[in-house]
Amino acid sequence: MSKKIFIFTTGRTGSVTLYNFFKSNLNVLALHEGVNRNLRINLTDFKNFNKKIFYDKKYNLDKKYNLDFDSMRYLSKAYGPREKLFEKYQDKIIVDINPYQYLLSEFLLKKYPKATFVLLIRDGLGVVNSYYQREKTTYPNISEGRYQSWAAGKPRPLYDDIHFKNWEMYDRVQKISWFWSYINLNLHKSLSVSSNFFILKTEDLFFVKNIINSYKDYDFSILDKRHNKTKKNIDNIFTNFKNIKKFNDIAREAMTFFDYKK
Repeated sequence: MSKKIFIFTTGRTGSVTLYNFFKSNLNVLALHEGVNRNLRINLTDFKNFNKKIFYDKKYNLDKKYNLDFDSMRYLSKAYGPREKLFEKYQDKIIVDINPYQYLLSEFLLKKYPKATFVLLIRDGLGVVNSYYQREKTTYPNISEGRYQSWAAGKPRPLYDDIHFKNWEMYDRVQKISWFWSYINLNLHKSLSVSSNFFILKTEDLFFVKNIINSYKDYDFSILDKRHNKTKKNIDNIFTNFKNIKKFNDIAREAMTFFDYKK
């Protein structure tokens, strides 16, 4: 295992549980969404960078998921606080889990080629259902020009995406289904070039041990608690057959690719 582990995810995948697990080891500096409150350090917030790409259209992202020169230069500058933090804690293993850094794969692969890269993924139905409950922050039913904060950090199809022309007619189920499929397929495509790439499914979270060398310094009971805790009483949008069809029409390819049953 390398000294740096970058974990990419859509969110709603158990990333906080995984963060708490890594934080249980005193030899690890764990970060979640770029923030470590114990250090009183608020690192660069990359949801704002996503807004520049997808909504402000200040930078370009091509068909191969590559960022243009100007955006890479922007990231080099924006990444400064993280680099300084990594240097300060170079004696520790760095674990950075950030659901908003999905556009940083190319950048981080070039910057840290020897790092370990992980795609944390959960069954799409579960992710979409969970995000659907977050009406204000996940594709809210307002003009995209009014998206703020967390909502502006979520992507939208680019001009060469087959969903681009229908996007404005999509409802929230369709938009979140696209988000889950788009992010995971593109992250896999970009990260799999690394020899230190792993897929970790939320359903198999306990097998995080496959990407760490020493088990004795971690509190594995933290992972057990995720499976044993009582789930919140929330509606399941997929009791509605129409929603299942909407999901499958958009995310079927990704579900099959990642070996999830529909």
